[in-house]
Amino acid sequence: MKTFASILEDIKQLSFEEKKELLEITKKYLIEEARNRIYSEHHESLNELQEGKLHFSDEINDLKDDLENI
Repeated sequence: MKTFASILEDIKQLSFEEKKELLEITKKYLIEEARNRIYSEHHESLNELQEGKLHFSDEINDLKDDLENI
């Protein structure tokens, strides 16, 4: 397996156009990864809601207590 440093050295050897293409591909991968994480957290929240683990309140003291108990 290549090290991060060796990958960076390989990138230095790419042409300008290849580096631009790599940048665009990497941006797309990051966007996809962020979407997948949001999707996963959404499903986790739905499961917690169905299991009654979520607590909703508009009382500031309740919210502060919830934050302290994290």
